[in-house]
Amino acid sequence: MKPSLFVPILLVLAVLTAYGQTLGFDFVNFDDPDYVTENPLVARGLSGEGLRWAFTTHHAQNYHPLTWASLMLDAQLFGVKSARGFHLTNLLLHALNALLLFWLLRALTGALWKSALVAGFLALHPLHVESVAWIAERKDVLSQAFALGATLAWLRWARSGRPRDYALALALLALGLLAKQMLVTLPLLWLLLDFWPLGRLCNAATRRQAAGLARRQALLEKLPALALSAGAIALTLAAQTRRAALLPVDDRLANAVVATARYLGKLVWPHPLSALYPHPAMAGGEPLAVWQIGGALVLIAALSAAAFRFRRLGWPFVGWFWFLGALVPVIGIVQVGEQAMADRYAYLPFIGLYLALVWGIGAWLEGPGRRWRDPAAVLAVLALFACLIGTRERANAWRDSIALGERAREVKPVHPKMLYNLGLAYADAHRYPEAAGSFTAALAISPDYAKALNNLGQTYEAMGKLDGARGAYQTAVAKDPDFALARINLSRLLAKAGDMDGAIAQRIRAVALDPDDAAGRNNLGALLAQAGRFEEAVTQFRAALAIDPGNAEARRNLEVALRLIEQRGSIPARPAD
Repeated sequence: MKPSLFVPILLVLAVLTAYGQTLGFDFVNFDDPDYVTENPLVARGLSGEGLRWAFTTHHAQNYHPLTWASLMLDAQLFGVKSARGFHLTNLLLHALNALLLFWLLRALTGALWKSALVAGFLALHPLHVESVAWIAERKDVLSQAFALGATLAWLRWARSGRPRDYALALALLALGLLAKQMLVTLPLLWLLLDFWPLGRLCNAATRRQAAGLARRQALLEKLPALALSAGAIALTLAAQTRRAALLPVDDRLANAVVATARYLGKLVWPHPLSALYPHPAMAGGEPLAVWQIGGALVLIAALSAAAFRFRRLGWPFVGWFWFLGALVPVIGIVQVGEQAMADRYAYLPFIGLYLALVWGIGAWLEGPGRRWRDPAAVLAVLALFACLIGTRERANAWRDSIALGERAREVKPVHPKMLYNLGLAYADAHRYPEAAGSFTAALAISPDYAKALNNLGQTYEAMGKLDGARGAYQTAVAKDPDFALARINLSRLLAKAGDMDGAIAQRIRAVALDPDDAAGRNNLGALLAQAGRFEEAVTQFRAALAIDPGNAEARRNLEVALRLIEQRGSIPARPAD
């Protein structure tokens, strides 16, 4: 069998071996509810209303309409009772990305086995598990398919000059940006490929004047692509400005430097891995020491200097600056979210590191290390096999919400959100003592975590510990006075204890926080009626019906309250509206 056919088959088999188990995995309670299971516009499948929403919403702090559309398509095809179909799509997209990378590198360089090895690392490195096994990260595998396809089309344009290839490259880039806007630096990565291996910017036989013209031409032809990126940046800022964490610039820069160095460490030793690494300046994070920042700066500066020093070789310069250039949009200079770094952010940037590593070792084997070629080939196979084993083991963490939370709990420092999510998963499984322990652990890290307090209260209620539940709800309300659900839960317990005035007061505050909640107004009316305050109850029932005229329970309650008022003779009877 020809290697050009054998390698793609081997890549697909490798992906299936590493990720086939994910077809039996469930949704997890980390973003999957927001993206699929508790998002009615996605869960109902493709619809005009859903697509309009996808192209106009900044939901989940991002603008990625094609990602939403792809999830809607899965829901249409497979439903949302099982996650199997969603995992299948992620797996197929990841396999496609490995193939596209192989074809791209081979087309760029002609080096079959080096290209195969780089694609193999993309297919099997454990750091990419998050992008494949996490349904909410559909945007990673989808956007990368468009990015690699766009780069292949751009390569054809660079060699043929055909306008249709140029138009296809721009179209695929636009689609990629609509899937994930991390691709904003892709046109600059194309400039790196112009330098090497294409040699379009300059070479030893090019005159200085001609080289200058080539550089200007290369820049000018990227302007439409850069304009697309600029539009994507504007959309991203619009989506994220409201939710962006207000951290000092020095904290953001320090974390960006250290995180970059840590990605390099995880390239070589991808352990331990977590779904959420706490930012050093936020709850659960460990402040960065001066030596960490200084050491990371020295490492990055040294590698950058080496890449520049050996730029004539091409691959050190392109590989290193591909990594940095692709990482810049997500390194946290504009901080959104609570993560210091994320495994998923390595999906595109690590292509540069794989390229530099493989081509660097290849250059050594073609020179002074020639006699080590056979052992090196064996070591390369062993490295891929080790990645395969590591990926299968890491993927197990994404089996379900409990597995994900328990694995995250092992990584120090642990983010309180992961402990909170683990508590939710335990509670859903009726493992209430473990749920209470997880919520308590989250609160030990972040004492003001009102959601954890509220869910601790609900867990105590389920365990029959009503005093503990009431205390947790009261603390939640004290920490976050605008937390309506905690007030509702506290109201319910106070009513059970016979404190009707306290229960009503909490319900009134909850209704004030969400005045358009028909169910909330109906429940407040029921409490008022229970306390004999029928006139006030009637007001709430009528308000509930004004919001939701089809609320049968509110209508029945109103009719009962009016009859009781009539019997008491407080006011003349008035028919229910």
